[in-house]
Amino acid sequence: MLSKLSREINVKCTIKRFRFSAHSLREDLIKVVEKLDPENVVLVHGDPPAINWIGASILKNDKKRKVFAAEPGKKIELVDN
Repeated sequence: MLSKLSREINVKCTIKRFRFSAHSLREDLIKVVEKLDPENVVLVHGDPPAINWIGASILKNDKKRKVFAAEPGKKIELVDN
């Protein structure tokens, strides 16, 4: 959560930009995840059946990866404190 009341923390990460259509095929998005090999994936767009399908497909390919579905007001912890 970011607000004026949040404490400032140093973030140690690399930010890269990727350009692809917001209307990519699900299978193509799975390929992007496989190529980038992130520890965590946050799904932020799509109807519930599509989110469930892509999340299950990501987990089927790598059970160690963590997959989250973003929801308004829902806090997602990506790091251990």
